[in-house]
Amino acid sequence: MPLPRALLASAVGLAVVGASLSVAASSPAAAGPSRRATTAAAGAEVPPATVVPAATGIVGSVRPERLYDSRSGAPLAPREDRHLCESLASVPDDATAVVLNLTVVSPTAYGYLAAWPANTDAPPSVSALNFAPGTVTSNLAVLPVGAAGCFTLHNGSGGTAHVVVDVQGYLTPGPATAPGSTQTTYASRILDTRTRRVAIPARGSVDVQVAGRGGIPATDVGAAWLNLTVTGNAAAGFLTAYPAGTPRPTAANLSFGAGETRAAMTLAKLGSSGRVTVYNGSSRPTHLVVDASGFVRGGDGGGTLAGLTPVAPTRALDTRPGSPLLRGATVDVPTPAKPAGASGVVLAVTAVGATQPGYLSVGNNRQGQNATSMVNFVPGRATTNLVLARLDSWPVVRNGSAQPVDVVVDVVGWVNAERAVAGRVTSTDGTPVGGARVYGYQSMGYALGRSADDGTYGVPLPAWMTQVTPCAQAVTSMGTPSPDLAPGCHPQWVRPTVHDLGVGQLLSGADIPLEPAGVLRGTARDTTGAPLTYGQVTAVRAGDARRFTGTVANGQWAVAGVAAGDYYLSLASPRSDTTTAFGLAGEWYPDVQAELGATPAAMTAAGAQTVAVAARTSTTVDLVAEPLVKVSGTVSNADGTPLQGQVGLKLRRANGSVFLSTSTRPTPPGAWTVYLHPGTVTACSYRSTTAPEHCWQGDVPVDEATPITLTGEQDRTGIDIALP
Repeated sequence: MPLPRALLASAVGLAVVGASLSVAASSPAAAGPSRRATTAAAGAEVPPATVVPAATGIVGSVRPERLYDSRSGAPLAPREDRHLCESLASVPDDATAVVLNLTVVSPTAYGYLAAWPANTDAPPSVSALNFAPGTVTSNLAVLPVGAAGCFTLHNGSGGTAHVVVDVQGYLTPGPATAPGSTQTTYASRILDTRTRRVAIPARGSVDVQVAGRGGIPATDVGAAWLNLTVTGNAAAGFLTAYPAGTPRPTAANLSFGAGETRAAMTLAKLGSSGRVTVYNGSSRPTHLVVDASGFVRGGDGGGTLAGLTPVAPTRALDTRPGSPLLRGATVDVPTPAKPAGASGVVLAVTAVGATQPGYLSVGNNRQGQNATSMVNFVPGRATTNLVLARLDSWPVVRNGSAQPVDVVVDVVGWVNAERAVAGRVTSTDGTPVGGARVYGYQSMGYALGRSADDGTYGVPLPAWMTQVTPCAQAVTSMGTPSPDLAPGCHPQWVRPTVHDLGVGQLLSGADIPLEPAGVLRGTARDTTGAPLTYGQVTAVRAGDARRFTGTVANGQWAVAGVAAGDYYLSLASPRSDTTTAFGLAGEWYPDVQAELGATPAAMTAAGAQTVAVAARTSTTVDLVAEPLVKVSGTVSNADGTPLQGQVGLKLRRANGSVFLSTSTRPTPPGAWTVYLHPGTVTACSYRSTTAPEHCWQGDVPVDEATPITLTGEQDRTGIDIALP
């Protein structure tokens, strides 16, 4: 899917011994053997892409990591302040705030937990969560951090309590100026119905003025981070926060039991006049406390990379009735309205109908489950917590209890794509290429999107893709690769640029040129004329070594979309269980054999010839193959013991081409086997690339090496070389 407009400004052991060439009648010009060394099709030089800096105040989601667990030491004492510092590699050093899941475990008295930045003169008069003796209680917090990423936790009770802290994300420095950017505020209370002595009626609601209060701007605000606390309630129920002036959704931001004081953080989208409506889904009145800790800048936030897009609460999953999550089981959370490239999602996750204490964890399908608990629940009451889940794939909820439990999940916001790339796809003459598939890697295994009719493209990167090599492939109206344009990358196909992108960064101007192309095709037979049943044809372009491959099937092969130029051809078996050499087309490679990584320069030096491929032309080459000869021997020390470790080996043909130049660790030690064309070769070995070579037979220098005659009738064994 495109970005918002705001971001767009085989036979084993066969060798080729003969070939013939023809050009299809539909071609504009005939092609024949050629020794020209040409490079890529001429075209204007592609300027380098540039990285657009990230907006300030954006959100980085991370796979949840445990930052602190007091259970490995001492619990927080009554009224104790405990100072912690964030030191995780996944959170940048310049992060100004962290998204934390705070959990209180085994408290011995009723109380609350407060959190604030280190070195703050006056701690806030608001709580992050409330707890009861013997319970496990969690809540999300968006917490500014002080110098060195430090913050303070306060145990607001008369008893001890253990605290567990898990990091789910962070905020980057700077003010929230771009739509969808986030800024924390000094935690402030904006509503407490107890001071007005007017509770929210049963099945009733109250409008909460958010914009212009508690450090939140009066205008240009799209959503706020609000901590909702319910207290003074006589019956179980739930709270739903949604934009004022809109229909109430089927969702819950906080669930509570009778007589329970409980808090839950939410990302609340603002409605008319900057207000949020809070609905009391209980049969009895309840009091409400609302604390604000940050806001999301209004406007079209979809155009800000790693910005937040708040939404009215939307139900994504409800296992009721009849499909509870079993012990240790997982369930995928559907994300049908997921924006293109979204890197994270803000979820209100609720456990319902538990019969034993337990927890829910939220992970993702790509990276696996997280060990950290997100929702801690007890029997007899529903429990809700807000989760910032990273979207490397899709969210997965796991039941960490010994008994089944129902799960309800509501979406309250999305974290936009963290990274994106934009540019144009054109042919090398500048003509726009519309509908081309755009990829993030040269292997072109993951399509990011398509180019528009004018060739422009702007695509978000998935959350797991932190490096990008922009590449593209033109396609036909049937969706198949175009035979007239070769795939391309930015700024060129051979050795393209790999770009590292940080959170919130856009790679702009990543233009992708596609070279005009033709088709190589032909037959592949053995020396008796029988068609080869399988094999692989490789075309290597002279000059830049660009490669194209095709498969032989029933004696036929074809490679479409071959960029125009002059090519060396080879035929080999892709299924060989040995180091089978390329069998090279004899007409174009007169008596030449090279290893798989041979360069065009080495092929030319050995007398190899090329075949010309022209744009929009079908060129036919008929290949003939013969069996290779198996050649084997040993490399030993002067005392006859096998050479241990690496073995260096070079085999030279009479025309000077070097078939094998390698260093391997053979099994058994000192043994070697290769497959060669019929003819004559010399075999030499060496201990290191800087050491002299010693050749078969009689430990002679290279220029005195004894030729080894190879025929297709028998293997050659006993080529034993001793190194002094």
